[in-house]
Amino acid sequence: MVRHKKYPAAKFASTKVEKLSSETGRITGELTIKGVSKPVTLDVKPNFSGMHPYVANGLSMGFDAKGEVKRSDFGVGAFAPAVSDTIKLDIQTEFNKKR
Repeated sequence: MVRHKKYPAAKFASTKVEKLSSETGRITGELTIKGVSKPVTLDVKPNFSGMHPYVANGLSMGFDAKGEVKRSDFGVGAFAPAVSDTIKLDIQTEFNKKR
């Protein structure tokens, strides 16, 4: 993995969270890559909620998030269309709360 010295990481800051049903939701926010911020919407689904087997007395909630962005929107569209300009985001994460 090559890290850019000035922009070592992409950042996402949520601006809105919507519950669409008991099994789906939507998170809207700003994705920043190489100093360029663009709005992004992620479709989310819970994948676990309950006691975490490896966190002592801890509650856990996990979810999957999916979305798409265009590399060219962030100034990293080199070699398109030979290399796809569309990047599919597939994120799995969990939150843990100790009692």
